[in-house]
Amino acid sequence: MRAPHRLRKRIAILALFLIPLSTIACGTFEVGIEPADTPDQSATQQPGIPTPTPAAPLPGLIYRTDDGIWKADVSGQPVQIFAYADDGEHSVPAISPDGAYALYLEKDADLWVADLTTGERRNLSRTPNCTETNVRWWPARPDVALFSSRPQEIPPEPGPTGFLAVVGIDGHGYRVLDDQNHTGGLPAPSPDGQTIAYGSGSTGWLYRWETGPEVFDPADYGLPSYRDAHIGSPSWSPDGKKLAWIVSGSFAADGNLQMGVGVFDLEARTAQILHLHEPASGDSWPPAPVWSPDGKWLAFTAWAQDPDEAGVWVVRTDEQPGEAYQSLFTEYHLGGSHPVWISNGRWLAFSRILQDEGTSSWAAQVGTWGLIRFALPPDAYVVDWIGPRP
Repeated sequence: MRAPHRLRKRIAILALFLIPLSTIACGTFEVGIEPADTPDQSATQQPGIPTPTPAAPLPGLIYRTDDGIWKADVSGQPVQIFAYADDGEHSVPAISPDGAYALYLEKDADLWVADLTTGERRNLSRTPNCTETNVRWWPARPDVALFSSRPQEIPPEPGPTGFLAVVGIDGHGYRVLDDQNHTGGLPAPSPDGQTIAYGSGSTGWLYRWETGPEVFDPADYGLPSYRDAHIGSPSWSPDGKKLAWIVSGSFAADGNLQMGVGVFDLEARTAQILHLHEPASGDSWPPAPVWSPDGKWLAFTAWAQDPDEAGVWVVRTDEQPGEAYQSLFTEYHLGGSHPVWISNGRWLAFSRILQDEGTSSWAAQVGTWGLIRFALPPDAYVVDWIGPRP
């Protein structure tokens, strides 16, 4: 595999701006530029650099707070669409692509579905001997919930997360698809409804709906078997022709461990590794990259030792490797993470950790990469966007 030339286009944000809410509802965004009245020192290490006055969130934005899940209406006002049943710790519910239902886990570790229109809730699993985790919707199979099923005899994290499983939204058809290979985190369902990518380690797995599991080996795509190489956190491109994984291994000549994003072309049987960096210390594994709805951009979180390499990054996937890098941040960013494409891919939202341990929610406009900060509570972070799909 030819190593990519690591030329990065650093985007200098010379002026940050507010969005007139009247331009958001439809059509092309028209951005008015205004200086911020007060720089947000919690989000910058360089005093005096302008940051935007918080603006109402874009319509359809889904975010979580300590007491539930909220959606911004057409005027940007928050509407609670899901409330937690008690004050305990909760996983983030998975909202269906049409915004009508939520999959979530109760304290008994059973998988439940909530009708967000009627408020009706139903237990889908009823498995006292198993714990369900890693819940996902499969847009191509809207009647199926995808998750990991962990038997009681398997210890919880940081051990294995469980085995790939499905259940019908009506509560029927609970079955484990692969009882030999652990999911290693969130499984990734393909856009055509035929394949699920999952697993972590030197190889991954592809579960074919008609035939069962098969090995996904990076070496089959031109990547040699590097020492200590691992893959995990898969993500399909919208057309299903590419599969991105977080990769780690001794890619450097000096043998040091590095991490990056591997993009595998399933038709050409080739691969490319993007944004190699020295990972931050710890056992955590970054979340899966996220593709823009048009498939032109790939956004991901880099948990890097070097602050200049860390945070949210976005790559133009239809350009040559030498032109692939775009930074969402100038040198003043602080730990942005978990990007979410919103407004049909016109914006990329993400969160930053503040010095007081709260969060701030931001979005970057695709192309210009100018930033806005959303006026959301300090315990909020963006999890999804529900709206007309392309």
